[in-house]
Amino acid sequence: MPEFRIFLAPKNEGIEYEDASGVYRFGLSRKRGEWQLHLPGSKGEAFEEHELSQEEADRILPRIVEYLSKIWWFGVFPRSYTVTTTRPNEHPVLGKLVYVPDVAAWRCTGGPGSFGFLIAGRTEPDRKLLAHAADLRQQSDRFLELVNRFLVREAAKQPRWSDEIRLLTLQEVCLLWPRRPNDGMLYFSSGNESGRLWRSDYINRKPVGLGFDS
Repeated sequence: MPEFRIFLAPKNEGIEYEDASGVYRFGLSRKRGEWQLHLPGSKGEAFEEHELSQEEADRILPRIVEYLSKIWWFGVFPRSYTVTTTRPNEHPVLGKLVYVPDVAAWRCTGGPGSFGFLIAGRTEPDRKLLAHAADLRQQSDRFLELVNRFLVREAAKQPRWSDEIRLLTLQEVCLLWPRRPNDGMLYFSSGNESGRLWRSDYINRKPVGLGFDS
């Protein structure tokens, strides 16, 4: 007998997970290229609301996320679905977080003129990294000023690319190392079609060493 089983409900309105600990059910919805797994779910035949323990979450949610992310949408441009776990309330500072299975991290996008985050975590974003991201969002003006001063210095250091560097804007802060919660990577948008992907290290909450991949 398999260690666990997963079933989609008719019309994809829910998902059922079963292992030796019992039967768990979760609400499920789909919007364009995204599955939304609604927490908390229920456990047992009485369909009583059940808040997952940490052990249950670590065991069950990655399996469901993997299962859903492998369901392909065969439209004009075939692609797999992303998976989001949702609760009645979104993060009060960062808003909606979308799970990205390929990198085992959670992405939130910035609004117009702002920047987004990619935050490590499987069943949920790492708490220290999430707090770091929330700090930056709340002090975004100060942080962008720090980044812009860094770009001005880098433009002077790299005269061959200075015109392009002056046009760079911060696109995403990647916080992917739970054991180093103050370090990460910064990625920039250049606004042109050069094909260069500009990025810098982000050490002790400061940008360091601008370069690009092409």
